[in-house]
Amino acid sequence: MFLSLTEGRVGAVGKKLPQPTLEWSSDLDEWEWLRNSPWEAIPAMFWISFKIDWDKSRAVGRGGAYSFIMTPTADLMREFPLPQGQAVSDVVRIGNDLVMNSGTGTVVEMQRKGRPAQNWDEFHLELAKRVARGALPDKQDSFIEEMQAWCKKHWGRPMGRNTLLEKIKPYYDAFVRSNSPSSGGSSSPCSAALRPGRRRTDVAKNPAGRLRWRR
Repeated sequence: MFLSLTEGRVGAVGKKLPQPTLEWSSDLDEWEWLRNSPWEAIPAMFWISFKIDWDKSRAVGRGGAYSFIMTPTADLMREFPLPQGQAVSDVVRIGNDLVMNSGTGTVVEMQRKGRPAQNWDEFHLELAKRVARGALPDKQDSFIEEMQAWCKKHWGRPMGRNTLLEKIKPYYDAFVRSNSPSSGGSSSPCSAALRPGRRRTDVAKNPAGRLRWRR
């Protein structure tokens, strides 16, 4: 880049500082100077390699000092062109990157982006509401299908059966199977009337004063 500047192949413009140094005088208003000073073309003979501050775009050289130095993009692209593109094979996309497959064998499947996490707190809250209403069906499989439809409605897609089984099974173990007579647990007619999946209106007293199920 330095040689391109000194040989005039890359032009440059900047604002010439009031004094031939990069130290700013406290007697000058920097913003006032910046607003009023014109842009000047920097001559090729100005450049001294060790007096260029590349990071801050300023330099001290022969005949003065310049700040806010800029170079034309066309000059830079002409002097430093991009390398010639080269077609390659066996390139796969992984996420947002393109990766060359340099190993043996064939890439069978591209890496898939992970699915967004679902709001399982919302799902468990819906289960808790149904337990409170006593609205769990007797059959767990039918309830899984019902919650698959719920997921599709609220999340835009149904969840897999095994995924929902893992979430739903603890509720059935605690609130349905534990109250079933076949589970070995004690179950009185009164407690059965309040078991999830039954409604209070499904039972009535017979003349003997016992609760019985309405068919």
